[in-house]
Amino acid sequence: MTYILTNKIQDDTEVEFEELKRVEVEGKKKMKIVKSKSTKEENIKHAQLQFRDFLHNVSRVKTQYTAIRNLKAHLPRNEILIHMDFAENFTCSNADKVQSAH
Repeated sequence: MTYILTNKIQDDTEVEFEELKRVEVEGKKKMKIVKSKSTKEENIKHAQLQFRDFLHNVSRVKTQYTAIRNLKAHLPRNEILIHMDFAENFTCSNADKVQSAH
């Protein structure tokens, strides 16, 4: 990717792209795909940061998966493993609310 940005795009070219950003919609912050523009150099830095963060996330997921698999494989008799995943945008709702919605 860096090769394309550094060698195929001229230095003075403004790069247009779409990205997922948190924007205000009707008074609330929501994730939306928005069109953005930046210089070639800014775009390269942004792409490198995103890729670095992605690789860190992949590494973390692999480590967690290995740990959980190991715990399950060596779980003592009469014990359980509870895996709780706390996502950034996770929301809880009252169980009665969910039932009444059906």
